[in-house]
Amino acid sequence: MLQYAQLASAAGDTTAHVLVVLCTPQAPATTPTLDLGTCNQIKTDLLKIQTGVNQIVVEANKVPGTETWAQARVNIVAIGANMVITTSVANPTLQADLVGLAALVQQIMGVQ
Repeated sequence: MLQYAQLASAAGDTTAHVLVVLCTPQAPATTPTLDLGTCNQIKTDLLKIQTGVNQIVVEANKVPGTETWAQARVNIVAIGANMVITTSVANPTLQADLVGLAALVQQIMGVQ
C-alpha cells in the first residue's frame, strides 16, 4: 500500500512540475501555455490528490499498531470518496491526465 502511495505521490510531483512549466512564461515576451484560470483549477485538483495520498499513508501506517487493516480500509475508502476531479479543462490530454492521476490514487485504495 505504501509503495503505491509513493508512486502516486511521485506522479503528482511530476505533474506539478509540468504544470509550473505550462503556467509560466518560458521567455520574457511569451505567454504561458495555459491560462491562469486553468492553472488554478488544475492546482486545486492536484492539491486534493496530494492530500488524499497523504491521508492514505497515515491510515496505512496505523496498521497494525492502532488499527486493523479492516478499519483502515474503511477510512481509506472514505478518503477516496473525496478524490473526485472537478476540474474540466479545454485540453483533452490534460483532462485525461488529471483523471488518470485521480484514478491511480483510487486504485491504491483497492490494493490489499
